[in-house]
Amino acid sequence: MAKYLIEQGVSFTAAIRKVIPDLEAIKSICEVNKSIVKRELQKDVSILEYIALNRSDVNDIIKYLAEQGANLNAVDSCGCYLLQTNFHMPD
Repeated sequence: MAKYLIEQGVSFTAAIRKVIPDLEAIKSICEVNKSIVKRELQKDVSILEYIALNRSDVNDIIKYLAEQGANLNAVDSCGCYLLQTNFHMPD
């Protein structure tokens, strides 16, 4: 599916948002887009914002995106950290 989305011209961000919460699909999209993943995750925080506002129980996804270079210090338009309410450290 990842390769198909990219071949159809879907942006990296849109492709990731389409497959959330499927971690394996997210990994596949990142693998197909290896050359731009870190840059995209650092400049475009909308993926993290989408996760923070619309999903729960996404620790594995956030951890994976952080490993790929996502900006975990990203803030929304009000200056609130995007992940402060949805990311929970395991016991």
